[in-house]
Amino acid sequence: MSISAHEHPGSSPKDDRLSIAYGATPGTSAKAADRSDILARYEHWVRSAPDAPAVEDGELSWSYAEVDALAHVVAESLRGRVSPGDLVGVCLDRSAALVAVAVGLARLGAVYLPLGPRPGEHRLTAVTERLGVGCLVGDPALLPAAYRTGAGTSAVSLPLPAEGANAAGSVVAAFRAGPATGTAPTAPPGTFYAVLTSGSTGTPKAVAVGRSSLGSLLDWYCAYTGARPGDRHSLLIGVSFDPHLKELWAALTSGGTLSVPPEEVRWDPDALTGWWRRAKVSVAILPTPLAETVLERPWPELPDLRHLVVGGDRLRRRPAPQVTARVHNAYGPAEATVVTTVHHVEADDGDTAPRRSARPSTAPSSASPTRRAWWCRAARPVNCASAGTCCRSATWTRT
Repeated sequence: MSISAHEHPGSSPKDDRLSIAYGATPGTSAKAADRSDILARYEHWVRSAPDAPAVEDGELSWSYAEVDALAHVVAESLRGRVSPGDLVGVCLDRSAALVAVAVGLARLGAVYLPLGPRPGEHRLTAVTERLGVGCLVGDPALLPAAYRTGAGTSAVSLPLPAEGANAAGSVVAAFRAGPATGTAPTAPPGTFYAVLTSGSTGTPKAVAVGRSSLGSLLDWYCAYTGARPGDRHSLLIGVSFDPHLKELWAALTSGGTLSVPPEEVRWDPDALTGWWRRAKVSVAILPTPLAETVLERPWPELPDLRHLVVGGDRLRRRPAPQVTARVHNAYGPAEATVVTTVHHVEADDGDTAPRRSARPSTAPSSASPTRRAWWCRAARPVNCASAGTCCRSATWTRT
């Protein structure tokens, strides 16, 4: 098990070359703006719009003030047991409880490690032992035995909402007796969240992503989609996949609302579009297979949906001319903070049949979500539109 961390701007002597990722021309200063204020961006909306809805789940709704109160309970319940930089595995599904836990852990400076509601005991035990995860948050009946029984284990009940399409009946923070191993890796300083990826070997690897990296992504994504207060963002992507972080924090840092779908939307395209219409979703993210089933059907009337972001596999279908939302094909490894390239897929009047793939954008932009540099053979940056080799991301790995 290893931890791979995204390098922060300004932390490398090569940053004068990598600064082109932020739109700079060769030779300009590489000093980037501070993008690590994710929690402060969220708290701005708690103060300025406390009664605005932060989470909606069917007929249920929680305001920014109510979500913040729940997050405060989580943080205070764990304070003294969870320290800044600690990995906390979260075994919850998409719900108001999940959002409150994510905010509460951010407030503690802990590292949010989303594992999903049912990661499987064998896999979960292997991951927690290798990473030395001392705390798991989830339904007590689904947590590994090492966190439920035995000398030295303990649990703290978290009074979180049990209502909603995917909500757990009860939630605890469970602690094992001690560290799993004496050589467990620690998250690098400044880590905001971590996600698991199998990598090329099939062995789970935890990718640690810093506040500045996520902040940079949110800057780009909110500008790209025109995210604004009152928008409704889908909270649909599986919790253990990194686009979940983009969904969650893009809404909370722009004054938007997270809309929790019913479970059936994940396999029924008619249920999905019906939910979009009822919930008035304006920005949605879909895995490619589900998006293709939606795009191959007659497009329903969806006046509120402005953007549909698709990712996870090769996109083989263009939107029909009747599709009113802007469709974007996105790609990016977890190590590069969710997204590296995005292409707006235009409708084609004469060809709506499946295609091999949508062409990703390769043009550098000042709003690029991650650092991308274009290098010549002498390892020097080249100007935009000049031939060179693309350095997609800068990462380092601890083993």
